[in-house]
Amino acid sequence: MRIVDICFSDDSKWFACYDESHSVALFKYGIDESLEDKTVSWFNVARIQSHTLPITSLSFGKYLSDKGVMHHRLFSVGKDMMLIEYDIKNTTKETSLLIRNKGNVK
Repeated sequence: MRIVDICFSDDSKWFACYDESHSVALFKYGIDESLEDKTVSWFNVARIQSHTLPITSLSFGKYLSDKGVMHHRLFSVGKDMMLIEYDIKNTTKETSLLIRNKGNVK
């Protein structure tokens, strides 16, 4: 599928993209611990087909945890009128891109 758009986190350690199949993919810059080669590079963390109609926007944000630690947030909005927040913190290569919250924006 053709990638429609891409966005980067403000610290450039993450990027996400969406494609024509209504899927969102998350990438991280670092060491992929699942590989023997410990080279620092971009690697695919996870992907999910989260919308039923085309995605119109993708954006990173941040939130402060109860312990004062800053965490990234990732959101998408689609023509299906759904706003989805993805759970970056708990997503791993073994899971699909986890959804933290989902709501209708009508």
